[in-house]
Amino acid sequence: AKWSVSSLQDGQGSEEEEDDQESKVLKSLFEDRFDNRAHDYNRVLLDLSHYENLELATMALHLLFRSASHKEEFAQMITKAELLRSPAMIKSYDTLQQTKEQLGQYVRSTRVDENDLEEIKQLIHTVQVDMQTYGQRSQRIVRKLDIHLLAITALKHSYSSNSVTQQIHSYMVEMLIIFVRNNADNQKALAVYIDLFLNLCQTKKMAAMTELLYEIVKDNRDVATSMEERQIKTFIDIIADQGLKAKYLLFLKALVTSQGKPVKRNQTIVTKSLLERQRDVILLFNDEEGLKERNELIQ
Repeated sequence: AKWSVSSLQDGQGSEEEEDDQESKVLKSLFEDRFDNRAHDYNRVLLDLSHYENLELATMALHLLFRSASHKEEFAQMITKAELLRSPAMIKSYDTLQQTKEQLGQYVRSTRVDENDLEEIKQLIHTVQVDMQTYGQRSQRIVRKLDIHLLAITALKHSYSSNSVTQQIHSYMVEMLIIFVRNNADNQKALAVYIDLFLNLCQTKKMAAMTELLYEIVKDNRDVATSMEERQIKTFIDIIADQGLKAKYLLFLKALVTSQGKPVKRNQTIVTKSLLERQRDVILLFNDEEGLKERNELIQ
């Protein structure tokens, strides 16, 4: 759902102030929908449900349940609503909605081949540019339109060939990195798919996947502490199997510190997991031979 609200213009306040205004408008919409008249209506239905006339009582209960479920459905719809404050944001919403429909046709198709890759790339690029242009506003619209779920669906699918599948997966990961960057709500939305991302990182050896994992947990203590010990161990196994690379340290750093403060639980798990596979993941230069190896690496 979308509403164009001319009284709320972009650029008149901070992001927090605009969000506060938006929350007030959405709350007002909900309260207007379920005011005292709705309460009185429900009281009448409740009263009718006690009548001896079985047919009347049954119908009243049916309407009462329907009224309650309608309120819940409207409350859920409100969470998908987006107030569009300017012509630019209206255009952005329409562009993303149209892009979603086109991209969805490719994602759900079993006949995608090399000839479709350029079109898919352009559609993904459209979403990326919009998020880079409008920041968290666009990131939120992408989430509410469930465009990120199209990417998740694509990552679970295999297409006409391994090369096509790999390319599509690469496009989707690039989009998700921008989708989740510095956005706590989007980080939370993707955190439930960490097992999928770890599996792809393990089997497909996608370099960008580590960056995605990093962006999901970066400076988000709730997401970092929600990671299970087995997931952290899996990542350590990936490091051991795929070789020591600097990019892996970014994700480990994001796991053990959040906004400059230690995440002690994760520090313990990471240290324990590293020590369990120290021969594969830890280089110690504590003797003459080790120092020689260190100097060779530096050179």
